[in-house]
Amino acid sequence: MAVDAYALTSLSTLKSYLGITTSTDDAILERSIDRASAAVERYCGRLFLTRDLVEWHDTFGHDRV
Repeated sequence: MAVDAYALTSLSTLKSYLGITTSTDDAILERSIDRASAAVERYCGRLFLTRDLVEWHDTFGHDRV
């Protein structure tokens, strides 16, 4: 498992901050990073890292939305 592409930090940064040198708990830390990143974005009501989005607009034959 890897940290999500839109995570707000990396596994190596978190491990360095916490002073962890082993890889025993990497899976737990990766899930924690993903969940914390999603929680922060949800709480703030915005996305901090750019994502590609697709919008579909059905205009029923009209040339404007």
